[in-house]
Amino acid sequence: MEHRSRRCIAVSALLLAALSLAACGASPSGEGAGVAARGTAAVAVYIALGATGLPVFSGLRGGVGVLAGMTGGYILGFLFSAGFYWLLTSRIKDRLPARIIGMAGGLLICYVFGTAWFVVGYMKAVSIETVAYALSQCVFPFLLPDAVKLTLAFVVSSAIAKRIGRGS
Repeated sequence: MEHRSRRCIAVSALLLAALSLAACGASPSGEGAGVAARGTAAVAVYIALGATGLPVFSGLRGGVGVLAGMTGGYILGFLFSAGFYWLLTSRIKDRLPARIIGMAGGLLICYVFGTAWFVVGYMKAVSIETVAYALSQCVFPFLLPDAVKLTLAFVVSSAIAKRIGRGS
């Protein structure tokens, strides 16, 4: 991996940590498979920083206990979301529909992974009732805020991409 890519990953991970402290949660985005791959790597570094105990997760928390806790699946799901975005935009060359589907699909992946983690690990029984309860507590309250964050991430990343000459 070239030195410039490592710097981009490090800076993106630090930005992710800073944004999480502000409860912003937007992941790095932009044009091109290389940027999306670096974004996925940045999410992995962000999770690793939190796992070491740095207080980068919500509520200024960090440590393996947070990852193993009730909402740890959503944090780990964030990595799968970034990977999905990377895979989709690298295959479709980061056109507008791929970016929108990648962001929305990534959020859905995060919700599914996190909710399954919550239900299986903490509800002790998988049923319609436990899944409905998990959705009511862990997903539904976040649909609107997450949609706003995705929209902001899309608008900001598009503006930055245009500013630095990467197109759409």
